[in-house]
Amino acid sequence: MADPFAIVKNGKIYVLCEEFDHGGSKGRIICFEVLGEDQLSEAKVVFEPPYSISYPYLFEYQGDIYCVPETYQTRELSLYRAQTFPCDWIRVGTLLADFPAVDATIFQHEGRWWLTCGDEHLAHGLDRLFIWHADDPRGPWVPHEKNPVKIDVSSSRSAGTPFTHNGNLYRPAQDCSQTYGGRVVLNRIVKLTRTEFQEEVVSFVDPDSRGPYPDGLHTVSSAQDITFVDGKRLQNIASATFKGTI
Repeated sequence: MADPFAIVKNGKIYVLCEEFDHGGSKGRIICFEVLGEDQLSEAKVVFEPPYSISYPYLFEYQGDIYCVPETYQTRELSLYRAQTFPCDWIRVGTLLADFPAVDATIFQHEGRWWLTCGDEHLAHGLDRLFIWHADDPRGPWVPHEKNPVKIDVSSSRSAGTPFTHNGNLYRPAQDCSQTYGGRVVLNRIVKLTRTEFQEEVVSFVDPDSRGPYPDGLHTVSSAQDITFVDGKRLQNIASATFKGTI
């Protein structure tokens, strides 16, 4: 399991994440309810299309809950709205067409909506950052004038939900310089306009080298006072490599 995104609904905390089948090389999206400390409900399947799906990015807009899962194999980024959260969703539109977006992340900043993602066809989406902007998160989306706005394998690919702290906007990104999803980088966004983009690395979230998942960490999100991360452990079993869990 990987890519945890959490949201609060009716006073309860829910987590959507990817569950990956290494045997079939295919991911699906499942959901847990946080019942208490170190306690989760039984998983329910949310999205299971015939192709692989991951990174179930969640956000709220005008009272509705939306999800933007990664489906780069279809070369299309789609938007889904919850009809009955957390398991009943309806597709409401295409955000990006003919673009294999990876880890698409949507957020609002200074009165405008922004979409960041990578391109799976360019170094497998690890080192280039693309940005789109819109008046409404449902689109239409306009590409940034300087796309790709950043080329850096150590701090480009999205790694969770952007957040504001002390008036500054921070964007979590993956450091893939040593391994895919090696650790999370926290970038402080200095400039973000339709024609400019600048950010600087200010901190890191490293995997616990003494814990059960010491080999990587590549997603950070939160709900209320809980922060969710995923950890990676590499283990050779019958010539297969397995990742860790949330």
